[in-house]
Amino acid sequence: MGLTTDDINNPLRHEDKPFDPYIRGSKNPALEESYGTKHPSRFEPKQSTVVPSQATRIDTAQVVRTGALSIPSGVQTKVTWSSVVFDTIGLWDNATKFIIPPTGKQSGPWLIHGEIAWDIGNIGGTARQISIYKNNSPLRTTLGPPGAQSQDIWCIVNDPSANDFYEISLFQDSGGAIALNVSALTCFFEIIHPW
Repeated sequence: MGLTTDDINNPLRHEDKPFDPYIRGSKNPALEESYGTKHPSRFEPKQSTVVPSQATRIDTAQVVRTGALSIPSGVQTKVTWSSVVFDTIGLWDNATKFIIPPTGKQSGPWLIHGEIAWDIGNIGGTARQISIYKNNSPLRTTLGPPGAQSQDIWCIVNDPSANDFYEISLFQDSGGAIALNVSALTCFFEIIHPW
């Protein structure tokens, strides 16, 4: 007696012996996939739980300026940060810099971001400028008008070298020193290496 469509779709509905899913080299492997008889659990979704000891650490740091700071006119001035909010692997040098660690994983993208607030009492000159410096050379610069109250800047650096360092530098040309409006909310510098 030949096989019908029902016989093919359900191996238990014909007169011959039922298909034995445990025989190696089965002639009908499609039945195993359809009915999951050989190893039913392998067709079920797999779940795994990451426990805290397995979680990948994110390399990141944030520092703030809370003490008074004046930026002289016509001089590129590096910001000295006053305190650390967090620093997972010691990236901050306790002064102006974030330094890429000499050991561990340096490759991949690093996000660098800084923000400052100017005291807007002095609106003289032509510009306010915030820059990210890499190894004492400008990497990114954002210009603002003399009345700019706050400025921020960011960039992504891919595959930095060990011991590369990054700083925030400010410039203004008002003709006199301008104080920053310093607080943890308005004057900060941060770096993150997401993986």
